[in-house]
Amino acid sequence: MGEKMDKVTEVQLKLQKVGCPLCFNTRLDLVLRCDLGQDGCIYTAKCLHCGNVFEVNTKSKTVEELAPDLEKKMKVNGCPKCGGHDLQVNFRCDLASQDCFHVLTCETCGHVFMGGGRGAGDG
Repeated sequence: MGEKMDKVTEVQLKLQKVGCPLCFNTRLDLVLRCDLGQDGCIYTAKCLHCGNVFEVNTKSKTVEELAPDLEKKMKVNGCPKCGGHDLQVNFRCDLASQDCFHVLTCETCGHVFMGGGRGAGDG
């Protein structure tokens, strides 16, 4: 029993540093999946922003490791106001909600918008 509890604690600690690989949100619920017909259970996270469910393990990417993926995605998508692709990306966390997100500033028109985290895709 102690080994399983150590694994749960390990995964919970990892989950605190992981972001959703689809929307980069950090608000996640840990879900233990034992209904897959395997010998053991797997740990998954459900994103509270987009509903994506993905496996969490020691190889899961942290928010810092996902940042280059987000920057690339947001620069391809461009600014929602002018379509410019010269964007400055800053990572921010709200202490009250403990939600983390990226704030992007368009160097072309000055428009500020969020990418990833709560409000992702809002212009």
